[in-house]
Amino acid sequence: MSAIPKMWIELVAVFAILFLAALTKATLGFGESLLAIPLLTLVIGIQTAVPLIALIAATVTLLLLVWNWQQIDLAATWHLLIAAVVGIPVGVWGLTALPVAWVTATLGVVLIGVGGYNLWQPTWRGLQNPRWIYPFGFLAGILGGAYNMSSPPVLIYGAIRRWSPDHFRVTMQGFFLPVSLLILLSHASAGLWTRQVLWLYVAAWPVMLGAFWLGNRFAQRVAPERLRSLLYGALIVLGATLLLRALW
Repeated sequence: MSAIPKMWIELVAVFAILFLAALTKATLGFGESLLAIPLLTLVIGIQTAVPLIALIAATVTLLLLVWNWQQIDLAATWHLLIAAVVGIPVGVWGLTALPVAWVTATLGVVLIGVGGYNLWQPTWRGLQNPRWIYPFGFLAGILGGAYNMSSPPVLIYGAIRRWSPDHFRVTMQGFFLPVSLLILLSHASAGLWTRQVLWLYVAAWPVMLGAFWLGNRFAQRVAPERLRSLLYGALIVLGATLLLRALW
């Protein structure tokens, strides 16, 4: 009898996290994996959390593209995409072959680094050369394959290149969609699409659509800088939590 309440509590927690992930994606254009993967990892484990969020992220990315396709600048994304294609298989291999504690600890370090960088935003003058787009794209592919988190390197590169929030929110969906599709194929071939993952994805559709509708309205009325500051602060806390969990 005691297992039934626990199961329902876990389901409510999962759907609440998925709602928050879809809302963040629809509002900012990124951040769904950064926020949801560490939270879901604490509830259902990283090898279920990563493919589930990959499905959610690909769906919301497609909805954003259909909603805002007139504003997309595809020329700004294909260099990143070429490099990411090379990195995705490396990340998927790490997710399936390395010990879970290693993968979780690395995720914690990545979250702390991304949150800290974007809160303090140091100036890297040596990275103004456009050729740096390829290392950042490759790293985005690795993180996408391992954690469905291709956005951190793109965020840092966009900050270095001084992209505006609106430019990033819409244009980068042209990068995220093909990367998401490649990640989905890699996860499926690696056997990560379990019955639990697919059931949670289908059941989350009403939650996802509601969050998408609400997020599009937030994007027009709420200052994105304020939301980003809250997101990056939360990333540092979540990253530290995952790192401590992995170490202990």
